Amino acid sequence: MTSTTPIIPERSRSTTPIVPERETVTPFVEQQINYELNPIKTAVKQFESILVKQGKQIRALYELQKSTNEKVTWIQNQFNKQDEGKNNDLSPKVFGVS
Repeated sequence: MTSTTPIIPERSRSTTPIVPERETVTPFVEQQINYELNPIKTAVKQFESILVKQGKQIRALYELQKSTNEKVTWIQNQFNKQDEGKNNDLSPKVFGVS
C-alpha cells in the first residue's frame, strides 16, 4: 500500500498595489480617481451651500431683531414722554375733609 500525500498548492502572497507616479497616470486612471473623488466634492459643495444659507438666515434674524429692538425703544421713549407731560400729583381737593 502506498500512501498518497495530498498536494497543497502554495499560496501566492497578494501584492500591495503601487500607486503610479503622477506623470504615468493614464487618462483612464485619472478619470477613475476623479470619479472616486466626485462624491467628496459634491458633499463639500453641499456643505458650503448649507453654510451660505445659514449665514443668510442669521443675517436676516439679526436684522429682524435689530428692527424690533429699535421699535421697542421708540415705544418706551413715547411712554416716557407721556409720563413727563402728566402731573401725577393728586389735587389737594381730593384729600379735603369736609
